[in-house]
Amino acid sequence: MRGRNEQWAEDAVRKSVSARVDEALALHVVDLQANDVPDLLAKIDGRTVTTSAGDVRLATKNAPVIDDGLNPIEAFLHLVVDPQIAVLLFTLGTYGLIFELSNPGLIFPGIIGVIAIILALFSFGTLDANGAGVALMVFALLLFVAEIKVQAHGLLTAGGIASLVIGLIILFPPFRPTFPGVRQSVDPLLVLFVVGLTTIFFGVALRTALRPLPIASGSSLLLGAVGVAKTDVAPRGIAHVAGEDWTVVSEGGDIAKGGAVRVKRVDGVRLIVEPARGAEGKGAA
Repeated sequence: MRGRNEQWAEDAVRKSVSARVDEALALHVVDLQANDVPDLLAKIDGRTVTTSAGDVRLATKNAPVIDDGLNPIEAFLHLVVDPQIAVLLFTLGTYGLIFELSNPGLIFPGIIGVIAIILALFSFGTLDANGAGVALMVFALLLFVAEIKVQAHGLLTAGGIASLVIGLIILFPPFRPTFPGVRQSVDPLLVLFVVGLTTIFFGVALRTALRPLPIASGSSLLLGAVGVAKTDVAPRGIAHVAGEDWTVVSEGGDIAKGGAVRVKRVDGVRLIVEPARGAEGKGAA
């Protein structure tokens, strides 16, 4: 720590504490205050610092300055940790989950909500980089697996890819070494996890591409089909019809979970249904 406040440095890592410039000077966290880069170079000129090669006297006055800007990934991470962006992410995530719970089966608001809340918790410091990255990658795995069971027309896969990419960016940020010979160490278990997740993704994608699509073979096959509501349909929900889970909208009154539904017509990627009274359990293969 070169004589600086070790306890404050530990609290900054473990408890995400911060300090204003004047507080940092008083706590011996920093050596000096500078208004900009030229001011900094002027103030540290002539100072002696201890390095692995011994004491070095700095000669920084009027030194050339090379501005190495942020790459896209670094810019994204810098944006995410902005406190104002964190509040927006948390708000977006909360509304996304509320909208998904109010309208089961929309999928997209729920995916955006979960990803946004994880990013917000990462920005707040509640989750560290490892926790947020792993959480996003596990969420991606769950979305890929859910694509097998739910007729989502690629929304779950797209959300899984987005969650996986963001998780990898947080878990393995770009590393540009300052000194020769510096290397980044990657845990082999994490490599195996990523490889396994990628394999599962391609397996799910292949299965999704090869399985029959009822609409492609004729939506008329679904007309009159009877299924079972997997959630409360009030008036929107999920029902199991013709061997697959569908987003359904009831036009004949609310349908309780486990109740029978009958398909009236197909509206794009959702089914318009009505209660199938007297047909509970039939046609729910």
